[in-house]
Amino acid sequence: MANKKCHHCGIVDSTHCTDYGRSKLVEAVGPRDNDGLQIWLVYCRDCKHMNIYKPGWIGNMKHSKTWSSLQIIMHYPSLRMEAEHQSVIGIPKSAQCEMFKNLDAALYDDGVI
Repeated sequence: MANKKCHHCGIVDSTHCTDYGRSKLVEAVGPRDNDGLQIWLVYCRDCKHMNIYKPGWIGNMKHSKTWSSLQIIMHYPSLRMEAEHQSVIGIPKSAQCEMFKNLDAALYDDGVI
């Protein structure tokens, strides 16, 4: 995923792995939802909200919902644990773990978790 948008504050920024540290948005590949769709988590460091994306038409990602800091505290740990036990098609487990490591660091640095 090249560019993402925070649906809370409206910022659009690159989420390439080479942009880590410069980007306002940090992403990770989450688990599959009840419909079997791969969830992507995009955390905004500006407004401290997490955007949940799911696959849309022809490979495009569509915004599903946005979590506030309180919702992140309530839902993120179990979602992360679930993601660790699922395999992701097309993404090595090591890459997914690295994404979660970066996301965890951003959440911790921002005082969310």
